Amino acid sequence: MEALSVIILNSNNVLYSNGTFDANFSDGENVYNLSVKLNDRKVVYEKVKINDVIKLDRKENGKGYIFNESSQANTQFEIPNEELFIKRRDKLQYPFLQELYDWAISLVKFRFTYELNKQSFLLINPNLPPAKIDIKDTSKVTYLFREGERKFGEAFKKKIVENFTEIGCPISDVLIESFNPGSPSFEASRCIESLALC
Repeated sequence: MEALSVIILNSNNVLYSNGTFDANFSDGENVYNLSVKLNDRKVVYEKVKINDVIKLDRKENGKGYIFNESSQANTQFEIPNEELFIKRRDKLQYPFLQELYDWAISLVKFRFTYELNKQSFLLINPNLPPAKIDIKDTSKVTYLFREGERKFGEAFKKKIVENFTEIGCPISDVLIESFNPGSPSFEASRCIESLALC
């Protein structure tokens, strides 16, 4: 998913030499399907469907059509093989492309298996105000989880468990545990927390 978001957001030419993407998105009302195939840094095809209705269909030669919401008609186009049409956002003519862009820009990848996150700790000082949260700074997974749990409670944890299950990695719980390292160099008002997935 991260690779797909990168090609949607990147303002330059296609990033990847080869790749095939077929993704479904739902906003609760509509189901979007985005299909893209890249070969030798060129677009082989790209297609966008909403509720199984084709809105964008582009072939390897760069020719295709897109449904224009303003005119309620398909518009023909021809663009270079190294470019994706889905990057051409226009809220009036192609609002569905804007929605794909909004999804891509909101995507955050948490690297739970990233070595740095496995070996990092969070030092808490209750006498200081909470730090500002940057959801895109995924090097602070433990802190982000702690703040999400504090703000949203069990519903937050439940959603994480559901999301892990949906991507084929079923878990029963996600938690932060405190421990005292027994070192006199740590003040009593501080604790160290680590993220553990059960």
